[in-house]
Amino acid sequence: MIVLSAGASISDFTTIRCPGCIGGTIGNDRTFDHQMSSWENRSAFPNCFYDKPLFGGPPHVMPPHELHNAKAGDNDTASSIEPCVVSGMP
Repeated sequence: MIVLSAGASISDFTTIRCPGCIGGTIGNDRTFDHQMSSWENRSAFPNCFYDKPLFGGPPHVMPPHELHNAKAGDNDTASSIEPCVVSGMP
């Protein structure tokens, strides 16, 4: 599990050691990279996760005040996360 303060970002999930992380769709290097299966955004602002480090690839929006299991295509794909600006959201 990763817990971020509001407004925080992580540019590369391979920097998060996770000895208990096993499997994942991309393999296992004992980091949190490509391990996220669910998420909760308790903040008032949207966050975005990306399937590549350094916020690469298309943004996957995590709306404020929501809890979700990752969709099939998003499961075990996250490599970075940051606050994002989404049209129509604060």
